[in-house]
Amino acid sequence: GSGAVTLTSGSGTTVGGDIGTGSGITSLTVHGALLLQAGEVVTTNGILFDDAVTTTASTLSIDAGAGTLHFASTFDGAADVSLASGAGTQFDAAVGATTALGSLSVSGPATIAGGSIRTSGAQSYTGALTLAAETTLESTARGDITLGAVGGAFDLSVNTSGLTSFTGALTGLTALTTDTPGSNSLAEDLLV
Repeated sequence: GSGAVTLTSGSGTTVGGDIGTGSGITSLTVHGALLLQAGEVVTTNGILFDDAVTTTASTLSIDAGAGTLHFASTFDGAADVSLASGAGTQFDAAVGATTALGSLSVSGPATIAGGSIRTSGAQSYTGALTLAAETTLESTARGDITLGAVGGAFDLSVNTSGLTSFTGALTGLTALTTDTPGSNSLAEDLLV
């Protein structure tokens, strides 16, 4: 279909195929828990998941086009995940707390309000990252964690035995902690 799409289910929705690829969906709103079994979700102008999202796919790409990509609840599953949004991705709850994501790549600005993002592999944030809560970014299997500019008056902890890279300035953070086993790369002066 095309246009704005809303999925609502009190018992949860399971999607076994791609959403929006080649169909011109302008926006997607999902009310109720969502299980994504396939690899791609695409709209031109925004996506809202207002309950828990779980994926059983091996790879998952979610592109909200020019709009926002909003996870209002938890997000879990061992997929390699790629997220893109022109107006920003927002995480309101923990990501990977129950089942760590395989890896996470976020393109465009992002806001973390849920406190933690956990992957087994790498994490990459190519746009400006805003902290709206004390935040821990963790890779459990030596994945590299790469961040651009980071701002927000909260503590940031980055835990990985791999490489932690800061490619932009850090502004307004109340504290910054990186764990001992990993190494760090700083491209600009830190303003903490």
